[in-house]
Amino acid sequence: MLPEYFAFISTVIASIGGAQYLWLTFHGKVQPNRVTYFFWGLFPLIAFFAQSSTEVSSVIWITLAMGVLPFTILVASFLNTSAYWKINNRDYILAVIAITSMFLWYLTSNPMLAIVFALLADMFASIPTIIKCYTNPNSEDWRPYAINSVGFFVGVLAIQTWSFPEYSFVLYFFLLTLLMAVLIYVRQIQLKQVEN
Repeated sequence: MLPEYFAFISTVIASIGGAQYLWLTFHGKVQPNRVTYFFWGLFPLIAFFAQSSTEVSSVIWITLAMGVLPFTILVASFLNTSAYWKINNRDYILAVIAITSMFLWYLTSNPMLAIVFALLADMFASIPTIIKCYTNPNSEDWRPYAINSVGFFVGVLAIQTWSFPEYSFVLYFFLLTLLMAVLIYVRQIQLKQVEN
């Protein structure tokens, strides 16, 4: 276990990945799914407020940073038309499921359940981008996700108490960003091999 201040180092590393993705979005080199990025901004903020109502260490600042960055990426996708990714019916269906999970969070006053519903909502909101990483890997870049996963892994190592409010979001984000980095990287290599 790393000292607790590594949670801030984790936040900085993950923010570097987010900043790189933001730069790529501004320059039209990636096309973020706006449904996913909207919810990626919203749900960590919900989790942050749920976590802050319990006794959680400075790891919660990672959750807050992961809510702010997606909103800036979302705004950037509207500023550069090259960064637009067409949203389809599946994205809207998953958005409805995500909103339903958020509504279930609202109905409970239990912080643990709030975190569970926020995680479920985030998972459903992430599916369009995970699918896009597989079907259209060239609309993404694996490096920001890889940097994020390193940052989140440092955050996992900085967890002081292995309680659900403490580890849930940082562990989830580590696994999610690692999955997407590997998926994009492998699929881009596969497509290059097919082209050659």
